[in-house]
Amino acid sequence: MVAGPSGQGLHDYVTTEIGRRIVRGEYHPDSSLPIEGRLVTEFGVSRATLREALRTLRGKGLIETVTRRGSRVRPEHEWHLLDPQVLGWRYESPARNQDLDDLMQVRLILEPAAARLAAKTRSPQMVASMHMALDKMRASVRDTEAFIEADLEFHAAIFLATGNSILIHVNSMMGVAMAAHRHLHTRSQRRHRATMSEHREVLRAIEERQPRQAEKALRELIEAAQRDVLHYTGRATQSGARRSGP
Repeated sequence: MVAGPSGQGLHDYVTTEIGRRIVRGEYHPDSSLPIEGRLVTEFGVSRATLREALRTLRGKGLIETVTRRGSRVRPEHEWHLLDPQVLGWRYESPARNQDLDDLMQVRLILEPAAARLAAKTRSPQMVASMHMALDKMRASVRDTEAFIEADLEFHAAIFLATGNSILIHVNSMMGVAMAAHRHLHTRSQRRHRATMSEHREVLRAIEERQPRQAEKALRELIEAAQRDVLHYTGRATQSGARRSGP
């Protein structure tokens, strides 16, 4: 029997444990979950609690019920990948390299475009929010956790400045993955200091209503972070220089 929940309801506990196993590949796509009786015994819960957890996982697109096969894991492309819990399970340490690459590609698609739009639509209040976040980053270069929090605030302010409710929602939903991603490439005081000028350039372009420059500056910022991710995951090429050391 696995260890019981701590400060967590039984339903949430079972949902999380099975969800993590699916997302981490312990239960492979198109494979069947263990039979109900085995899971009930393993988790030490009632059948009603297990069935409620399985209903939740079906709602997240992770499993489906198949006649005479019980619960089957669905293909990954059918999962609700923007579900906050699924994202959280996917980017818990250690995240797969493919998951990290997928997230970076999404950032490269969305964030430069968001910066371009923000440069056209930003209000003085939104610019002030970016300045506040940048000030927090500057004040926390010696504190990685605080720096990452301020960094996330800066990027969230860019999305807010677009005024596009869908973009804002997508960025909010991806917050868990974004935070985990930052922990991989934002790991040193030297790195913190190096990125400050890049963030200032993004802010300057948005504040001065220069859409193309804002888009370019944010793309360069993310590409630099991408090089750091490749370095920290041991995939940097010999010529692919990383800007800062640990």
